[in-house]
Amino acid sequence: MLALDHRGSIEKMIPASIPLEKHKETIIEIKKLLITSLASQYSGVLIDADYGIHAYDLAKTNPDVGSKPYLMCIEKTGYTDTDHERLTTLEYSVAQLKAMGAKGVKILLFFHPDARTANAQIEVAKKVFEDCKQQDLPFFLELLNYSFDDKPYDASLLVPRSVKMFLDQGIIADVFKLEFPGNANACQDVSHMLGATPWILLTKGATYDGFVAGLKVAIANGARGFLAGRSIWQDFAKLPQSEWEHFMNTTVRDRFSEICSIALG
Repeated sequence: MLALDHRGSIEKMIPASIPLEKHKETIIEIKKLLITSLASQYSGVLIDADYGIHAYDLAKTNPDVGSKPYLMCIEKTGYTDTDHERLTTLEYSVAQLKAMGAKGVKILLFFHPDARTANAQIEVAKKVFEDCKQQDLPFFLELLNYSFDDKPYDASLLVPRSVKMFLDQGIIADVFKLEFPGNANACQDVSHMLGATPWILLTKGATYDGFVAGLKVAIANGARGFLAGRSIWQDFAKLPQSEWEHFMNTTVRDRFSEICSIALG
């Protein structure tokens, strides 16, 4: 699946040469180009209500786009920083996203198992999980770990621990969207814990080559696919605007084809 729910992160990519009053239409155009260029390859697309839904509406005249479902993110962009700990705030309700046409709901939770905010984050997830069941929509739980001092952390320890904490609270998402757990053994641990529940890989803004390397290990050890974002398309920001469409129709399309072949075996 294609991840295009970015808001704050993509806003930072817009060149300084583009006037501020043009940023929204520029971001919508970028997302429309990506939605259209990859439509024949992805099984679904994750979008946001600020830019993504508008881009999808412009692109859906393409039959490949209109025939594919979209998920929507429920959280506000970013997080609230409380003494180096992170809290997620909901921006919409599940019912509101369903009314917008979403066929699934994703929540991003910045998470550390030892944070004082961990229980609060779990409660936010539990609410969305229960609301998704009431609205009969698939629930995608995206966990993104972090360190208290902004230094590198051991994902092979934090990712499996984080997943276990949510499972222990009875939060069994339809799909867990996880960062690369660091190594094959940790991937196997996650796969064993989740059993029949699928987990897929997020890109976390890594380089494309870095994401591919992690994806190969993850797929070989139980991951079921990916919801790929910045790693496949963020390099557009290094190019002149006149070259963006060509880049998305060539390099980005080739990259997506490659990671699909990895995921599908």
